[in-house]
Amino acid sequence: MNLMPDLGYGLRQVARRPVFSLAVILTLAAGIGPTVAIFSVLKAVVLEPLPYFEPERLVQVWETDIDGRWSMPFSYADFRDIREQSQSFEAFGVQRPLNYNLGGAEPERLRGIAVTSDALTLWGVSPALGRLFTEQDVANEERLVVLADSLWRRSFGGDPAVVGESVPIDGEAHQVVGVMPPGFEIHTPWTRGQQVELWTPLRQPDRWGRGNFGLLAVARLKPGVSWRAAEAEIRGIASRLQEEYPATNSRTQVWILPFRDEVVGGLSTQFLILIVAVGLVLLAASANVASMLLARGAYRTTEIAIRGSLGAGRGRILSQLLTENALISLLGGAAGVLLALWSVDFIRSILPPEVPRAHGIEVDAPVLAFALVLTMFTALLFGLAPALVAARTDIVSTLRRGAATATATRRRNRMLRGLAAAQVA
Repeated sequence: MNLMPDLGYGLRQVARRPVFSLAVILTLAAGIGPTVAIFSVLKAVVLEPLPYFEPERLVQVWETDIDGRWSMPFSYADFRDIREQSQSFEAFGVQRPLNYNLGGAEPERLRGIAVTSDALTLWGVSPALGRLFTEQDVANEERLVVLADSLWRRSFGGDPAVVGESVPIDGEAHQVVGVMPPGFEIHTPWTRGQQVELWTPLRQPDRWGRGNFGLLAVARLKPGVSWRAAEAEIRGIASRLQEEYPATNSRTQVWILPFRDEVVGGLSTQFLILIVAVGLVLLAASANVASMLLARGAYRTTEIAIRGSLGAGRGRILSQLLTENALISLLGGAAGVLLALWSVDFIRSILPPEVPRAHGIEVDAPVLAFALVLTMFTALLFGLAPALVAARTDIVSTLRRGAATATATRRRNRMLRGLAAAQVA
């Protein structure tokens, strides 16, 4: 009922003291802006679900020495044996990042991946055009290629008729069988920071020796199978392979890492520490604003006492002061969001190229919602104590003396000293 009048009065208070208001707004922006910017990074890199079908069932599979859990590549023979004997996987594939030359006289150098059929289909992402490789394609060593959307648009003009056509890759004709949808990428530890633009079938893998380790293994768990259960099963298979092939496998074991952990890894902890750090900056800014409001409150005691003498209760005065603080916090939050919008571009430019999904960092609707909640929390954090002190003004003594009572002054000074100590901490 009193919101609109309170907002109008709050706006007049802001306009009456523009220098003070600007100082508070900029102080809040300095705390809210970095917090919102770092949250946008945390959301895009860590919190967003991976862009695959049921990503919680995806796992990275590594070979390792028997003494640890090292991230060693697979040999094709070990992969084949584990795939045939394991009951835990819905799909299991290997891949090998390679560089390709696309074109004739002046070929374009591109990053791509040679894959078994499962290594491309297990992500659960359908091509925008055409199809993906089949097991038969790989077995027959067909010269086929699936294009990334970016390459299709840049080099082939986005022409759907390219599916079925032949294109020269490394001097050999490859038939285009499919085009992946926009934004599709496989986050592998071997291609971080690199744009993968095409996929071809893995050729001649059966001719590699068991001791030839050079493949990256990925798998999709069957529904209801945990990665720990799958790991226990394939470690048993690997132990049998140690006995069968002691010359190459006597010290070879395997282990599993959930794919999400492979993608974000230690980044979760790093970004959480970073957002805690900027959160502490926000707390310091809030303490600074609270100190400023307490100091300003000393000049408003007569005004508050007069309002009280005219019938405004403490609750009504407290509501008015909190509304004023919320208003100035919203202005500070808006300035903080503008700072975050500028900061996001800067952050994207300085992040290491191996940070996954950095292109998705933006101030979108969920980030704006976070900014609004943060702004309201900040308003309560810095505004409640000064408002309570001001609302407790002794009306009779203040009107008689024309200034704050000694008790109120002592209360305000104690709170100011406490806020100063909190900022130093």
